[in-house]
Amino acid sequence: MEIVQSFIYSVSRVQLSLYEQRILLKVIEHAQTVLKGKLVKNCLFRMEHDLDNVKIEVPVRYILSEGSKHYEDIKEAAIKLMGRRFEFWDSKTNAWYSSPLIYNVAYVQGSGLLSFYVSKMLYDVALDFTKGFCRYDLETALSLTSPYAVRLYALVSGQSKPIVYRIDALKKMFGVENKYKQTRDFLLKVIDPAKRILDRAECNSFTYSKIKSGNKVTAICIAPLKRRQLTADELAAKVSLKRLVDNEILIVMISYMGFTTKEIAAHKVLLHQFCELPYATDVIYNIERRFRKGKKSKGYVIAAIRDEVDNYKRLQDKKDN
Repeated sequence: MEIVQSFIYSVSRVQLSLYEQRILLKVIEHAQTVLKGKLVKNCLFRMEHDLDNVKIEVPVRYILSEGSKHYEDIKEAAIKLMGRRFEFWDSKTNAWYSSPLIYNVAYVQGSGLLSFYVSKMLYDVALDFTKGFCRYDLETALSLTSPYAVRLYALVSGQSKPIVYRIDALKKMFGVENKYKQTRDFLLKVIDPAKRILDRAECNSFTYSKIKSGNKVTAICIAPLKRRQLTADELAAKVSLKRLVDNEILIVMISYMGFTTKEIAAHKVLLHQFCELPYATDVIYNIERRFRKGKKSKGYVIAAIRDEVDNYKRLQDKKDN
């Protein structure tokens, strides 16, 4: 049953906006977290899972482009996604399935949270899809500023050998068959800009060569260019605070302990590691109480956080051995 392939095809053959893709990437990111057996932190996601549905809440700031406050764009993207459908054929049961991508979308003004439901069928497919889609790839995909770049990034990240695509098939995949009639315009306006974005992002990219039938370009051969995958620390150094540090922990450190965003940014790699701890929120409040009662310094706070991270690593190493 080629569910993963069908999922990718169903999602990519329609012209999704950048924010629509980011919402779906968050579903995949959530599924991956569950797949790894990690707790999903309340300040990043909330999930209710029953027999038929999965409800997900995600802060809008994790979907918006860096520095953007256009919350209406997220609302519009969510509404459009409700009109998209996921379809696949199961050859084992000889059945065709169809489901909306998301539904029952809600955004409470001032809450900063977008909530929506995903069918269990789609969620299970996303769970399967994540087995071949690493977390750091997701972070990179979320940082890309073009919907075409996101799709090409996912495409080349899943390939190890050159693959030939017909121009008409690519146009349908990107939903631009009526927008760019001329192949030259399609390559100039879609493929080339997306390649430049991937190259600048220093992530998996591609080269391509034209294939002609007579004098007409009818296909291109896309050859993946694999980049060395960033370590967690390298990734953290390149990503903004809001994507790395839980909002609740930021609030405690800034509002209760007097840290500036600049001081926090200086330790964002450490804080990112700290936020991976399943009990990080409880720990930061304990540190805050000791900080306040004992009139401790900010250096004490950082040292206490580092101790917690080191202790957790030692415990994990013992379990692995």
